[in-house]
Amino acid sequence: MQVYSQPKPDPTQDSDSSQMPYRHGKIWQNAIQRYYEELEKGGYRGKAIDKDIWNVKDPVELLDQIKSLPSSERWMTDLKKILLTLSDFAAVTALALGMDGRVAAVIWGSIRLVLNLGQPVFPEVVKMLKDLEITLPKYRKFEQQLPMTPALEDALCDVYTDIILFCAQAITFFRNNPNFARSTHIWSHFNQEFLKTISNLQHHSRRVDEEVEIIRMTRESESVETLQAIAGMNIMSPSTTVNLPCHVIPYGLNPQFFHRSTEVAQIRRALDPDSGEDGNELRVLAIHGLGGVGKTQLALHYANTSLDLFDAIAFIPSETRIKLSQAVAVFANKLGLIQDGNDAERDDMQAIFKVKDWLNTSGRRFLLIFDNVEEIDIVLSVWPSSKKGSILILTRSSSIAAKRAAKILHLTSFPPEIGLEALHALTGLHEEDESETKAAVEICHLLSGLPLALVQISQFIRERGYNYEEFLKLYEKSAARILSRGEAPPEYNHTLSTVWEISIANLPPDARALQNLLAFFDSDSVAERLLTNTRAPLTDDFLHFLSDELDFGDAVGSLLKLSLLNRSSSQKTLSLHRLVQTAIFCRLSNKEATSFFNITVQLLSSSFPNTWREKGHQQGHGWQTWETCKEILPHVQRLIELAKKHKLEANSTEFAELIFRAGTYLWEIEQPTIALSFFNFGLSLGIDRSGPMCNPAIRLLGHVALDLSRPKAAVEAYQETLLARLKHSSPDSPAIADVYDSIACAYTEIGDVVKAFEYLDKAKDIHFSNDPNSMARTSAIYAMTYLRAGQPDQALKALQKCWELQGLTEEQIAVSRYPKHSGDIVLLARIYHAQGNTEAALQLASKSITIRKGVLGSKGPRVADSMFLVASILREGGKQALATKLLRDIIDMSEGMVEMRGHMARALWTLGMTGENGEVEELKQKAKEVRHTIQGREAEDEDTDEAFSKLVGWMLW
Repeated sequence: MQVYSQPKPDPTQDSDSSQMPYRHGKIWQNAIQRYYEELEKGGYRGKAIDKDIWNVKDPVELLDQIKSLPSSERWMTDLKKILLTLSDFAAVTALALGMDGRVAAVIWGSIRLVLNLGQPVFPEVVKMLKDLEITLPKYRKFEQQLPMTPALEDALCDVYTDIILFCAQAITFFRNNPNFARSTHIWSHFNQEFLKTISNLQHHSRRVDEEVEIIRMTRESESVETLQAIAGMNIMSPSTTVNLPCHVIPYGLNPQFFHRSTEVAQIRRALDPDSGEDGNELRVLAIHGLGGVGKTQLALHYANTSLDLFDAIAFIPSETRIKLSQAVAVFANKLGLIQDGNDAERDDMQAIFKVKDWLNTSGRRFLLIFDNVEEIDIVLSVWPSSKKGSILILTRSSSIAAKRAAKILHLTSFPPEIGLEALHALTGLHEEDESETKAAVEICHLLSGLPLALVQISQFIRERGYNYEEFLKLYEKSAARILSRGEAPPEYNHTLSTVWEISIANLPPDARALQNLLAFFDSDSVAERLLTNTRAPLTDDFLHFLSDELDFGDAVGSLLKLSLLNRSSSQKTLSLHRLVQTAIFCRLSNKEATSFFNITVQLLSSSFPNTWREKGHQQGHGWQTWETCKEILPHVQRLIELAKKHKLEANSTEFAELIFRAGTYLWEIEQPTIALSFFNFGLSLGIDRSGPMCNPAIRLLGHVALDLSRPKAAVEAYQETLLARLKHSSPDSPAIADVYDSIACAYTEIGDVVKAFEYLDKAKDIHFSNDPNSMARTSAIYAMTYLRAGQPDQALKALQKCWELQGLTEEQIAVSRYPKHSGDIVLLARIYHAQGNTEAALQLASKSITIRKGVLGSKGPRVADSMFLVASILREGGKQALATKLLRDIIDMSEGMVEMRGHMARALWTLGMTGENGEVEELKQKAKEVRHTIQGREAEDEDTDEAFSKLVGWMLW
């Protein structure tokens, strides 16, 4: 055990930061300063405690002084081991930073005080010290030769600070609560605080071990790729420069906003950072109420009047995953988290990861407003864990409001007297006689105080110059016709569509046609070029204005004048309120709705890239057109929603084609769950499943199933594809060989390599009889199957043959933007690993992280797969700390992502098998809980490494 001499402080001096006996190094002075501040919070002055802290020179003396305590004898063996570990840590830490042994003196003196004051619970105190001891870094004396880095110095200091702060907290607790043993509540609270200390220590200790391994690996030239990849996983650090303040709010202050002072005050109490409520927790408030009641306006008012309270504010439409991800991407771009010119970084899902990382690590105050939440799971992908933030959820559903918020505000319409006041303010009219008063009261009654209705109607009255009586007579004529078209909500006597009926009825023909057409697009953003696309085969005379710039502008202008439409001149996009859109749609007859539905399909099909059925080495992959696909996707989803709800008799073939293109894009960008729903809906439209339209889609269902680790489902999809093709194609045609390749891939995933080789041989025979140079994909799957069969040498030859047939080298594959080529690099790394070439395998696996991040974005299933491979190789090489870091990164990036639950469960289980002390069972249990949420899983729910590995595809291309 190390022994250190310790000079005693001058007893005439207070132990403030300038007089403390330990003056070596600013960061260590800061640690001791915090120690004294913690003591002072509990009522201890430095001078009063110095004599008890600084006069124990080493652990030997400490043990000698406490052996006289009544409860100490039976615990001396445990205490010796604990103090030995602490002594080793203090020695290494002191020497590594050029310090002498006095760094530990405060620990020995403090522990003596803690044991003396905590005698009533002596065994529990020893257990706490033991828990503290086992969380210390694995960094030992043999590492003293390693060079010190700022990161390692900070991590060591954080560990030391946590230890002495716990001692200070324990001293003040025992001193200030002499009867603590009689109070379960007081002792329980202290235990909870201790658990927080242990959690912090575990985190900082991992940092120390990670930094030590990184320093050691920098001496190994073969580790460069791995270190670069691991460094690259730090997507966002608190020091990253961002554009602050950053406020993404779609509208400024509304001068017509009034009479919500009570609600605004309630929001401020719940969400203001300095409100005093929930100071140490994420602040969450949910507002629910009928559409049009003013939830969004209330949230916008709060946001616009709180700009000085938050460093960042983001207003996020959240009715679908696609709209949320695109809104978060805009926020990420304005923050400066996305690098210009990097397509992968600009992917919406990657933007979510970056924003979430920033929210969790920046320490900044932020406000997120999730608007129109219909499924709470949608917002979880960006839900932060930081305690610095505030979140406002807007939804129509009270049940959704209660799912993530303890504080809930039910927003209702204005009461009659306030509705009348609003009508006066908005119209600028005041009744001149009793008949006008009665008319105004009746209007408010008919509108039921709905704020949006009051705004729209008041605008109509102003523009037409009506008084209340004139308007009421006109309104009552139109209302009867509208009321007959649908049921009113339970809270009202009318449907919301009555609000806009008069304005809509007087639209010019072109404006009315445009408004009808926009009812079938996503309401938030419609690029004008999608409407004016001259490639669309439109034959209806009433749509000619779409191809004439002036006529189109007139139609847009008519709608803008009546506030039925918004236009962004910079983006050249149109948007409209979803309630206006609903009202427009409800006015259409079934025949009209079907007609405009098919027109929308034609317009979108003419703009949506069509590569999904193409042949060639890249199998029709549309990665080069992802940006265009992303822009059109929300509109395809809108059509699907309308078709499901209203059962429109659309042109099924053209609509299915559009859906299949969108589904293919979703699969390509690693969103297989949503892709699956698109394909299944397209296949439900009544088109012949064995025909040329559905056949490729069914094959893509197999691809999706493989990404979801459902190889048996993939075999079924591929077999159905094969049977259909054999009806229309020769048995020895390349189209049949393509399906054989897919079936072989699925059987390899299952582990049945005999069947896989059987189908591969069939595909090879067909290719040789047609064009031997077209079997690059077959060769790649041969490589995969050989590897699974335990024949890595044959696998390497097959993979090299695949590249040769494409005319590419390994170097060209590594820089290719084609996403599937990144899978080739992963396969090559696994081949090298199987051959025993661990260094080359680690380099390539690490490189694959960087490649996949560049192509697919910083996080996602394939990046996680590469990270897991690197972690596995590192574990085999004894670099446990770095492997653990990568596994924890996988868990963090998987949070809230349906597609990554398998990756999360596998990483949790693997971490649980080698976890830290008390974490093991907790990690395993969490892994099983996550596994239980994975729908359609084919693997048996066994608690084994193999079973958890099957939750992720054996080979993700």
